[in-house]
This record gives sequence, C-alpha cells and structure tokens, in this order.
Amino acid sequence: MPNDTGGPYLVAALICERVLHEADGVNSIIRVIDRFTIEGGKEAPGGLDDKHVASLDFSLYVSLKNGRAAGNHRLKVVPVRPDMSNPEPFEQVVHLESGEERGVNIVFPTKLLASMPGVYWFEVYLDGQLMTKTPLNIVYIPPAGGRS
Repeated sequence: MPNDTGGPYLVAALICERVLHEADGVNSIIRVIDRFTIEGGKEAPGGLDDKHVASLDFSLYVSLKNGRAAGNHRLKVVPVRPDMSNPEPFEQVVHLESGEERGVNIVFPTKLLASMPGVYWFEVYLDGQLMTKTPLNIVYIPPAGGRS
C-alpha cells in the first residue's frame, strides 16, 4: 500500500436503511442504499422545489481498524449537495483501543432534506485526511400529466 502510515484503516463507509447492534456485539447492516427515487409532487424547473422537499431518513455507517494507530482521532463526514453546497458536517472524536485488529464502528443517523435531484456525496475525513467518498443519488420522477 503506497504511503502506508500504519493506520487507522477505513474498512467501510456506506449508506444503509439502519444498523442493528446484535446481542453478541456484531453489527448487521440492513439495506445498503445508493439511490432514492422520489415520485410525484409538483415539478419545478430543476425537479423538486422548496414546497416539495423530500425528507429522507437513513444511516451512514463508518468502520475503522486501528492498525498501529491507537488513540483519539477526529472523524468528520462532510455532505456535499449536487449544487456543491455543504450542509453541516457530522463530527466525532473516536477512540481506538490498543491492538492492531481492534477498531470502531460509527453510525450517523441522518435526515436529509433533498430539495434537488442529483448525486449527494458524503466525504469521510479522519484527522483532516480524506479517506473516501460515498454517493447517494436522488432521482425525481414527475407525476403523470405534470400535476401533483
């Protein structure tokens, strides 16, 4: 791996319906999502408008493994809308215990007010370094006949 710093390592960053934390400590990721289709409503020139905002509930799941980087780290997720504007980021300090195979799983319950179709990106940063991006495509289907 080029420029390997010894960790932490990103294992997963994905959007899903929900995450179940099972009794044995294992997480179950339910319904991985990369697209929402919104039907009906009044069509505006760009699709949705201020009167027709879709409220979407989902979870963003991030999993990290320590490698040789135990200790506190700052995790930040920056949403980027299709128009390149940024709603408030999610930020959290995560503590990685000793042990290379140890890690942490973080679940960010998310409510997205989608007022425009297109690809919404979620950029995942650890200690200020971009680790990955994960997309969510919002597809708008106008009502038949153009009426709501």
